[in-house]
Amino acid sequence: MLGGGGTRAPVALAMGLAWAMLASCGDDDSLSARPGAPEEAVAPPVTRASTDSISAARSAYRSALYAYNSRDASGYFGVFAERIDCFHGQTDVSREVVQRRRAEMKGEVHSIRLEPAFTRPDHIVFVDRGIWVGGDHYDPHDFGVHEKLIVMELRDARWRVTSETSVANPRCVATEHLSIQPPAGRFAECKEQSAACPRACDRLCEAQAGGGMSCAECIPSCAYALILCFDLENVSPQAEDLSYTVNL
Repeated sequence: MLGGGGTRAPVALAMGLAWAMLASCGDDDSLSARPGAPEEAVAPPVTRASTDSISAARSAYRSALYAYNSRDASGYFGVFAERIDCFHGQTDVSREVVQRRRAEMKGEVHSIRLEPAFTRPDHIVFVDRGIWVGGDHYDPHDFGVHEKLIVMELRDARWRVTSETSVANPRCVATEHLSIQPPAGRFAECKEQSAACPRACDRLCEAQAGGGMSCAECIPSCAYALILCFDLENVSPQAEDLSYTVNL
C-alpha cells in the first residue's frame, strides 16, 4: 500500500506541473505569432502633405482672392470644385450656389495669414485670417476681419476649394483633428480695433458732439483704419504670403 501510494504521488505531481505549464502557455503572447493565430489590426501611418503641396494649395487659394479683387469671375469661381462639401453651413452644394451668393464681387478680400491646420497628400485644411472691405464704407457691417476654414483638395490635378466656413461656426467641417491656434500679435490687435471702432462711432453719433469728426465720417474712418492697421496700402495684391509683409 505504501509502495503504491508512493508511485501515484509523483505521477499526480507531474500531471499537476503539466497542467500548470499548459495554463501559463495559454497566456503567452508568443502564441499570437503561431500560424493561423489572429493578428492585431495596425493603423496605417498618417501621411501628411509635403511642403511643395502646401505651397501649391496656398498659391491656388491666393490666386482666387487676387481674381476676386480684380473682378475676374472665371478666375475666382474656377478655383472652387464643381461640388462643394460645405459652404457656410450648407452641405453638398454646387459651384453655382457660390456664384449666386457672390455674384456682385464687391469690395476686396485679403488673406493675412493662411496656415495649415491639417494635411494629407491630397487634402489640406487652412485657417484663413484676413480682412474684407465691402463696397459701402458707410456700412459698419461691410468691413472687418475674417477667420475661416478653407479646405483644399487635389482634384483633376488641380488644388480646388471644397469647403469654406467660419472658424467660429464650422458645422459641416470635421474639426476634431485640426490644430487651430487663437489669433495673436498684429492680427489680434487689428481684430479688436475692427470691433471697437464702430462702437465708438455709435457713441459719437448718439452724442452728436459738435466739432471734430462728424457722425457721417466716423464709419468710413474705421474701414480706413483697418486697412492701415494691416498696412495693406503698401502690400502687393500678388504677395505670396502677407504674414511676412505685415510682420504679424
